[in-house]
Amino acid sequence: LLDEATSALDNESEKLVQAALDGLLSSRTSSILGLTLGTKKRTTIVIAHRLTTVRGADKIVVLGSADAAGGMAGGGSADGSVVLEQGTHDVLMAKPNGRYKALVGLGGGGSKNASSANVSKLGEGKATASSVDLQQLAKAAAGVTDDPDEPKKDGKKDDKTQKPQKVNSKRIWAYSKPEYRLLIFGGVVALANGCIFPSIAFVFAEMLSLFYSMDTEYIMAGAVTFGLIFMGIAAASWIFAGVQGGVFAVVGERLTTRLRVHLFRSILRQDTSFFDDPQNSVGALTSNLRTDTSLVRAATGQSLGSAVQTFGSLCFGLSIAMEASWKYGLVLLAAVPILSVGEMINMENLASGDSIVSDSMGASAAHVGETAQMIREVKAFGLEKTMFTAYDALLSKPKKEERNKALRGAAAFGLAQCMTMLFYAFAFWWGAELISQGELDFYDFMKALWALGFCAAGAGQAAAFAGDAASAQTAASRIFDLIDRVPPIDAKPFLDLKPGLVDKGMEVRKVPQSNSDASAQGQGNIIENFTGKVDFVDVMFSYPQRPESAVLNLLSLTVEPGQTVALIGQSGSGKSTAVQLVERFYDPVSPEELKESIAVAKAEKAAKLTTAAKGKKETGKVAPASKTTDGKTNELASVTVVASEKPASSGAVLFDGVDIKLLDPLWLRSKIGLVEQEPTLFSGSVHANIASGKGGVGSATRAEVMEAAKVANAHEFISLMDGGYDAEVGVGGGLVSGGQKQRIAIARAIIGNPEVLLLDEATSALDNESEKLVQAALDGLLSSRTSSILGLTLGTKKRTTIVIAHRLTTVRGADKIVVLGSADAAGGMAGGGSADGSVVLEQGTHDVLMAKPNGRYKALVGLGGGGSKNASSANVSKLGEGKATASSVDLQQLAKAAAGVTDDPDEPKKDGKKDDKTQKPQKVNSKRIWAYSKPEYRLLIFGGVVALANGCIFPSIAFVFAEMLSLFYSMDTEYIMAGAVTFGLIFMGIAAASWIFAGVQGGVFAVVGERLTTRLRVHLFRSILRQDTSFFDDPQNSVGALTSNLRTDTSLVRAATGQSLGSAVQTFGSLCFGLSIAMEASWKYGLVLLAAVPILSVGEMINMENLASGDSIVSDSMGASAAHVGETAQMIREVKAFGLEKTMFTAYDALLSKPKKEERNKALRGAAAFGLAQCMTMLFYAFAFWWGAELISQGELDFYDFMKALWALGFCAAGAGQAAAFAGDAASAQTAASRIFDLIDRVPPIDAKPFLDLKPGLVDKGMEVRKVPQSNSDASAQGQGNIIENFTGKVDFVDVMFSYPQRPESAVLNLLSLTVEPGQTVALIGQSGSGKSTAVQLVERFYDPVSPEELKESIAVAKAEKAAKLTTAAKGKKETGKVAPASKTTDGKTNELASVTVVASEKPASSGAVLFDGVDIKLLDPLWLRSKIGLVEQEPTLFSGSVHANIASGKGGVGSATRAEVMEAAKVANAHEFISLMDGGYDAEVGVGGGLVSGGQKQRIAIARAIIGNPEVLLLDEATS
Repeated sequence: LLDEATSALDNESEKLVQAALDGLLSSRTSSILGLTLGTKKRTTIVIAHRLTTVRGADKIVVLGSADAAGGMAGGGSADGSVVLEQGTHDVLMAKPNGRYKALVGLGGGGSKNASSANVSKLGEGKATASSVDLQQLAKAAAGVTDDPDEPKKDGKKDDKTQKPQKVNSKRIWAYSKPEYRLLIFGGVVALANGCIFPSIAFVFAEMLSLFYSMDTEYIMAGAVTFGLIFMGIAAASWIFAGVQGGVFAVVGERLTTRLRVHLFRSILRQDTSFFDDPQNSVGALTSNLRTDTSLVRAATGQSLGSAVQTFGSLCFGLSIAMEASWKYGLVLLAAVPILSVGEMINMENLASGDSIVSDSMGASAAHVGETAQMIREVKAFGLEKTMFTAYDALLSKPKKEERNKALRGAAAFGLAQCMTMLFYAFAFWWGAELISQGELDFYDFMKALWALGFCAAGAGQAAAFAGDAASAQTAASRIFDLIDRVPPIDAKPFLDLKPGLVDKGMEVRKVPQSNSDASAQGQGNIIENFTGKVDFVDVMFSYPQRPESAVLNLLSLTVEPGQTVALIGQSGSGKSTAVQLVERFYDPVSPEELKESIAVAKAEKAAKLTTAAKGKKETGKVAPASKTTDGKTNELASVTVVASEKPASSGAVLFDGVDIKLLDPLWLRSKIGLVEQEPTLFSGSVHANIASGKGGVGSATRAEVMEAAKVANAHEFISLMDGGYDAEVGVGGGLVSGGQKQRIAIARAIIGNPEVLLLDEATSALDNESEKLVQAALDGLLSSRTSSILGLTLGTKKRTTIVIAHRLTTVRGADKIVVLGSADAAGGMAGGGSADGSVVLEQGTHDVLMAKPNGRYKALVGLGGGGSKNASSANVSKLGEGKATASSVDLQQLAKAAAGVTDDPDEPKKDGKKDDKTQKPQKVNSKRIWAYSKPEYRLLIFGGVVALANGCIFPSIAFVFAEMLSLFYSMDTEYIMAGAVTFGLIFMGIAAASWIFAGVQGGVFAVVGERLTTRLRVHLFRSILRQDTSFFDDPQNSVGALTSNLRTDTSLVRAATGQSLGSAVQTFGSLCFGLSIAMEASWKYGLVLLAAVPILSVGEMINMENLASGDSIVSDSMGASAAHVGETAQMIREVKAFGLEKTMFTAYDALLSKPKKEERNKALRGAAAFGLAQCMTMLFYAFAFWWGAELISQGELDFYDFMKALWALGFCAAGAGQAAAFAGDAASAQTAASRIFDLIDRVPPIDAKPFLDLKPGLVDKGMEVRKVPQSNSDASAQGQGNIIENFTGKVDFVDVMFSYPQRPESAVLNLLSLTVEPGQTVALIGQSGSGKSTAVQLVERFYDPVSPEELKESIAVAKAEKAAKLTTAAKGKKETGKVAPASKTTDGKTNELASVTVVASEKPASSGAVLFDGVDIKLLDPLWLRSKIGLVEQEPTLFSGSVHANIASGKGGVGSATRAEVMEAAKVANAHEFISLMDGGYDAEVGVGGGLVSGGQKQRIAIARAIIGNPEVLLLDEATS
């Protein structure tokens, strides 16, 4: 399957690759790949806009709408595409007024009577694959460097690796400056709330004094009085806790929103090199904006309130103790630091541990993002195992770090508990000492002890937030590192504001219109009367990730005002690099920087070689050192920088003679219009995308948008889309075809009427008809900037234009043609860049260059078939001097071109299929989660026993406390002191046991939790890999959302299953042992209090329910903003080029409004529930005292048993309180687990099932990957479909109907019937949007055909939704801009949803089928099916990794590839030479998405990847375009 497989290749490479492909197609017996599979030909489906590449096909099929206007090959209409014509080139050319014949005439592909006898027939070329590949291809790329023509990622690492900064808390709180008054009020309430518990000391001391009395009536009266006081304290606690929680929730939510806003502004400020760094992947940035800011919120909202509350508790408690006895209070105050030792260690461990774990998780998050973005390649080549293995390996480091962090934390927590016990031991001993000396009485001792006890309880509550504070500090470091980063190229799109003023309006820096404005802003100058002159003066450049390899070497070039200059040269020769330097995405480098980079790279390479020699095992055959054309080894030193030959400066790009480094970047980019080779669109409407071209200079009206679309030959197909200019284009422009996308991008570039126009392969994805019309329109635009099209009257001067094109026919009329390449290029051809970088080889007009004997340009024209050696530009339409003006071409002719073209995509990348109805997440049974810990069941049992023992620690103190209190009834001071020493030692023993038990418990459950989380991540990633392409098309399943699932959600589950389980078991032990003590002391007292225990749980139940529902709502709300951040990062070049920082920021700010509101509501509900829980605790204590007094007064309970039972139940309550601290974890975990298992349980409609079903706990028992079945018996055993054992390669489309899931009401294919015989090469042609790439995706079974019934239902649903929207809009929606009129079809009728008429009598009941050898592919095993297909897409992408790994991935589903096979496949694809010249050769990294190689190099690697598996069916979608 070849979908425009050569679209990005220059003429020379295309010709050679095409010859190689011809050889491959002619026979599958090939020495190239060592294959002997018989002499049968390979079945091939080719898509190409250049008709010269498909004229020799066995069959040519023209797709389009039967009612296409003008006799041209129409695109798909609302009724979908059908087969208009089919046959050989000769047969179709013989048809009078034929569609194909008309297309050939438009494309200049030959005369009306041209015969295929005059062209090399595909599959029957004289040269065999081997002879072409091994003898001729070596010459083609000689001297081509690995330096990219247009890298999208260069991984610039301008920030040295360093420890994150320590963030001052004042800086964080500056974001809450507008809430300072509210903070003061909240602080007062929190202080009052903090006084609640210490005030109980008075009540407790008074109540204990009651029991000295023998008067039962006095005891009961006092118990009632103090019980009522307790109830009053309970009510106050509820009010104070609720108000405190609400205030600090609002403050925390607003602070977090401002922090997110400020952070996103800083992200938008960064230059392109920042986004090129893999460390700043989409996943990492999404994590920063979502996870890190949430961590800061957790520690600044409720945590601040708790800290103030604790401070109040400590101050009031110490005051009470000091008032009771200054000597007692002062000494204990001096001993307080003992309590903090463990917590200090714990906080330090948490802070460092979080930082390490976060860094380790970054790589795995980036891998998940790349997998989701390249899911089609993963499916097509059966790479599920490869991607899974890589993810599993990346998890190993964070897995280890999480375990180590948990173990250290457990030990530190045990130490903190031990210190608390030692403090109590000392407090009792010192109290006994003072009583024995007569300096303290029992009442004051009780008062001081209880006050300090509640102080300790407050400190314990604060300690529960220590982890939050530590994590927040780490997160804040990451946030402010990014906020503080000043990029090397700083456009500074936002004004500097104080943090708290972030929400005071959109403080965007406007593009200066005069030098006075520019001077005031201080970001650079402007040129007030800019003429459009552009100069390159001695420019040297290398990309930051390959700094040792020069792309441009002393490039000097002048583009005069109004000139059209064409840059040509081989892929990798620096053409697109020059364009990016004009946009100032990067700056030139100096020879000194290049020297330093070479030295560093050499040192790093030497270090790697030394390490490898010492101990690295060889995992495969190592490629020999790559050679240059002269036979020498290509070392890093190949870049020779000689000071005497090169200037000391880095060279410069000048605008009107001014170095652009001195100009304001915002102004600079506002003067430039850019169309990139692989343009991308933003999620949103067509109108919004075109209008974004004026992003930096103003807003566009609907009229301007429509006129720009007409110029770009886009108006007609847009009008036919459902919704017209308001129709959605999808994520990245995925709901429109490649050609439609490019036309919208052209309209976007020209709407701002820029002085300088940069066209980087601007028409490469257009069909011949559209290209010719768009080219004529562009000619008109270039000839004069006085244009009626856009209502502009800016004078008669011409527009300065730099054009890059591989099709030389499109640039022959340029004022100047510049050939870039290496001066030492072999064979006299125009060479690409070498290791020394590209220079200007030739420049001049077409006529001048054609007159040069043996000229580089002349040779290229000969290769491209662009004309004879003596061809003159007088014979072609000169750019800028075409007879037709822009307006006449656009308004009079363009309407004919796209008539009948539907909005349905030719090759959509996203269709947003929503096969899962919106529903409440499932309730996950905890047994299912714990099944992942089955291998650790023995360890869990051991941990459970230790946790039970640990749970008994606190209730056992009841015995000690009761005995110690009994001591003070004695008048014998020696007896008191002896008892105090004894019980103090017992306390110390309990403290040591607590440390040991807490440490062991924490360690065991940490290990269990870490292993459970790893298995859950593994299982979840396997499930993601199982999903079909429609799943990834849904915006809800964006990269950010999937990364969040695998990182955040699994971490939430871990938090509630590791330590939380241990705490639950510990609490259970505390309750059981405490109740046992109470029951032993007095069954009547214990039993009644046990019945009252449910009162304690009411508040917590409400709290947990609120947390669970709140987390779910907030998470859903944050999904859209995370997706927006991801899209912004992926399209940062478009954002920078069109000055869209304000637009992206405004959209993000709007998306934040919903989660902001939900977070606030969640916090307010939580505060009220927390206050209720605290109130219930107080009421329980009030009842406990009253009931104890009642039993004592009745003589059924003595003071000692009362004390023992009360303390036992008190420590039970303390244990329950600790467990309640994990209630939020449990609630969040339940919500997270619901999301996780919803995805794990999802069975995709097209289920390749690449992994075997395993029990959850066995996930880590090896790579259980399902193998591709090789026989029907294997297939039957696996049960995923049949295979065809003697597959011949026949492909049939039988009455196929299809519409994409996000536009189900619009048919793309309508009863398509087509047969591809075994071994045939069939070419699909037609306008953009006519369904060519759709047919390819149906063969790959990325989607299945739809039935007429499904289409009818979709139309009805869409109509109802549209009607509902219109009703809602009519009722109350304010008009924010001019509404476009209803789009019209070519016959003038309004384009309603009903335009698709499905008549049962005319269409079959079934949805049609795609057949392999007569078998419906729905019945075949998808893994086997895809293993028989090779695919090259129109816009191929590569995986992060080496060249070898990328080419070898073409055998992903059927086996591993040797280095020899990889090299031979590269030779076939004309890639071997440029790969050999890369530093590292086949082991060189290609970067994220293939960003370190040029578009042409990327496409050649993709072709090698497609053919290495020797597939029976080859799909080429514009493989050489």
